[in-house]
Amino acid sequence: MRDLVQQVDRDRGRVEFVRRYADLYGVYTEAEVIYTDDRTVELWNTLTKGDQKRFPFDSTDVDWRYYLQEVHCPAVTAGLRALSSARTKPKVRIREREQLVLALFDVEGTILPSNVVESYVWARLADLPWDQWPTELVSVFGRIPSYLLADRRDRGEFLRTFFRRYEGASVEGVDRLIDEVVSEFMLQKVSAAAVRRVREHRAAGHRTIMITAAAEPFVRPLAPLFDVVIGAKLEVKDGVYTGFMAEPPLVGEARGAWLRRYAEVEGADLKQSYAYADSHSDLALLRAVGNPVVVSPDAALLRLAKRRRWPIEDWRMSGGMPRVRFPKPAVR
Repeated sequence: MRDLVQQVDRDRGRVEFVRRYADLYGVYTEAEVIYTDDRTVELWNTLTKGDQKRFPFDSTDVDWRYYLQEVHCPAVTAGLRALSSARTKPKVRIREREQLVLALFDVEGTILPSNVVESYVWARLADLPWDQWPTELVSVFGRIPSYLLADRRDRGEFLRTFFRRYEGASVEGVDRLIDEVVSEFMLQKVSAAAVRRVREHRAAGHRTIMITAAAEPFVRPLAPLFDVVIGAKLEVKDGVYTGFMAEPPLVGEARGAWLRRYAEVEGADLKQSYAYADSHSDLALLRAVGNPVVVSPDAALLRLAKRRRWPIEDWRMSGGMPRVRFPKPAVR
């Protein structure tokens, strides 16, 4: 999709470029004008014989087609071409700072290609006998349209709706499934470029923060990479998940508000801080820092990032099915 969007934008830019020049120079092609050199010849005739030999003038000796196409028009656009060739893609520069600097990383689509639905499916299948897999898969994927609609209306509404599937699951059982199954496939699919970037920030003395909509237990395998981990908190009663969220989800504008408050309390310099995200829904987070970085963005964020000259990176991730052998179903 990103390649298609880039091609469409590139072609549209070319069409608009041609249209602007057509509007600019079209008048010359439509005007019924005869150009004469009478006044120039009259001025030339006032010169002495010596100056006339030194500065000859005869418009009939000029190859006008060559002059217009090969000399005049290229000279007019040379400045624009020089500016265009001088423009390079913005790069991420990681520097040490005296004041506290934050480096925030989204997870889904940025560090991992998976999402909250996929994480749930892997954990749930590991907890079920093989013969019950089709029923569970139909139950999950049959509701995908409603989940998508909820996500478009409000990311928080989608999360509240989807996390209802955890109702009745034991905390101990989920933790065991994550440790034995989910953590392995997460580590197989994590982006190596993301890990390197996190380490670069830590080496520079920056405070690295993982901020995600995934439930906290599911981000535990990646927690050692970060100084701070912010995930969705699920409500627990008597060691069992209720299916409700213990706190409002940190999505959309709430992320920007949380970050500004966190920076104020911790004394961090947001103008020097970094944020990495892939979705237009993360715009509030990206706008809150002085160094926003767009990673494998969706179409809306890609276009915005290009207009604002934000760095755009493509962190390759492992696709396909992870090589994981499921253990025996856990006791719920």
